[in-house]
Amino acid sequence: MKIEKGVPMPAGRAVYNFDKMEVGDSVFFEGQDTQGKACMAARNYAAMHGMKMVARSVDGGARVWRTK
Repeated sequence: MKIEKGVPMPAGRAVYNFDKMEVGDSVFFEGQDTQGKACMAARNYAAMHGMKMVARSVDGGARVWRTK
């Protein structure tokens, strides 16, 4: 294994547009539950950016609200 310094990391691709959500906005994830990948991604994004997201199970999937 060769350790290298100064190699730039390629830009990541955003899967979800949590950065565009304002307080009071919500998004529905069909077929997901509150422990699913999308809901976990919302909570992690919120924690890293000083926001708060709340996920609830609803008919047919899960909904995530931005509350702060």
